[in-house]
Amino acid sequence: MLPESEILALHRAITAIRSVSGEEAALAGFLGDLLRRNGLSVTRIGNSLLATQGRGPVRLLDTHLDTVPPVPGWTRDPWDVDAVDGRVFGLGANDAKASVAAMTVAFLAFREAELPFTLALALVEQEETRGLGTENVLAELARRGTPPVAAIVGEPTGLDIAVAQKGLMVLELVARGDSCHAAHAAALGAANAARRLAHDLVALEAVDFGPPHPRLGPITLEPTQLRAGTARNVVPGEATAVLDVRTTPALGPGEVIDRIA
Repeated sequence: MLPESEILALHRAITAIRSVSGEEAALAGFLGDLLRRNGLSVTRIGNSLLATQGRGPVRLLDTHLDTVPPVPGWTRDPWDVDAVDGRVFGLGANDAKASVAAMTVAFLAFREAELPFTLALALVEQEETRGLGTENVLAELARRGTPPVAAIVGEPTGLDIAVAQKGLMVLELVARGDSCHAAHAAALGAANAARRLAHDLVALEAVDFGPPHPRLGPITLEPTQLRAGTARNVVPGEATAVLDVRTTPALGPGEVIDRIA
């Protein structure tokens, strides 16, 4: 096992590499080189990495390389990483580059061991947006005939063990109306798509998804993005809201959509 100072140095190094979702190539290259220098075989799938060692049923360590984009509230360069009193400050230091560092170091620690199973390490892309990386890694393991029998997913949980997670649906709610000059809308009786969308969004507050799940709580729905209009003085003919829906096993995707509709 690496000494704590080297683990911290690795954590700082990977946090300093920009890896906003879809831009993980540099970080994947850095970590792929690190694993290969330590004698491990690495498969690169897009910007995701898959390494395995041992023989037998696959136990998977899985975490993600990507981060969300920096928000405007940052008062420093998000990739100018600093460590103060054992805490690393930088974009993604917690979610999930701490897990990347910890799982990489743990995986390296087993390289001389006689494992009674196959230990797989998946460092994946686009977790924050599409879930593409883990999907591709699982497809590759299935192609090899070695789907994992168990997995540990690295995410910040305050060191609590989490055994379940809500599902995700990303929906678009589209309202359509009549596009015209704003000055003429009343006279023409034009339907404003933005106003229609606003009414629909208010109506969503009354949607009943049923009782909460005993572990995961209730199904939730939040509008997160709005798009409408082409100019200040033009009534929009179309308006769109992106809906972030966090699901539980209580309802399938079709049932969720039926409740919304």
